[in-house]
Amino acid sequence: MTPRRGRKAGASRARARGSRAAGAHALAVTARQLDALLAAHEFTRRLGARVEALGPGACTLLIPYRSEHDRPGGIVSGQLYMHAADVAFWFATKTLLGLDDASVTSSLSTAFLGSARAEAFTCRARILKLGGRLVYGVAECRAGDRALTHHTLTYARPAAPRPGDGGLTRRRSPGRAPSAPPRRRRAGRPAPRGRSRPRRGAVPRRGAPGSAGAPRPGRRRRRGT
Repeated sequence: MTPRRGRKAGASRARARGSRAAGAHALAVTARQLDALLAAHEFTRRLGARVEALGPGACTLLIPYRSEHDRPGGIVSGQLYMHAADVAFWFATKTLLGLDDASVTSSLSTAFLGSARAEAFTCRARILKLGGRLVYGVAECRAGDRALTHHTLTYARPAAPRPGDGGLTRRRSPGRAPSAPPRRRRAGRPAPRGRSRPRRGAVPRRGAPGSAGAPRPGRRRRRGT
């Protein structure tokens, strides 16, 4: 049987791990702050979107139907899905990194799976990996139970500037050794000649010194009469 003292110590360690995990997953922003950010800029205001749900590294937007977003044929334009996915993932990064985070889109890939006609849809983005320089994730647009699009996104996080450099020097990645200075030739050592010595076993070309048919030094070849 496990001693009572050991059980109490194990329970306290479990509670400590749970409290640390809860602190690590605390949201850095609120839905009200993100809704205000949507209304503060024209490129997000024209979506007419609002935050429907938030989670650690995840955000769901509700995109209302507007006829100005229709393409010929009466279906919703594909660029609206891409715009919604980009904004939703932008907000997902802010749930972990804060409202003032300056990460920007590095890449976005879209697969169109269906179409919507005169109806609202939701877009949910979530982070798969939060790295020191890059953030990877996915987003999905749905109208009810129908999948409309699937997106894969990469965001680039800005490098932290060094103190006093005004942000001009990039941070060196950890573990990278500085480049070594060029080696100098020792004093008194002769510079290498332009013609290198032939390798051992190499066949000299015709006419080269030491090859068959090359004139021997000290003897002149007599010209025939």
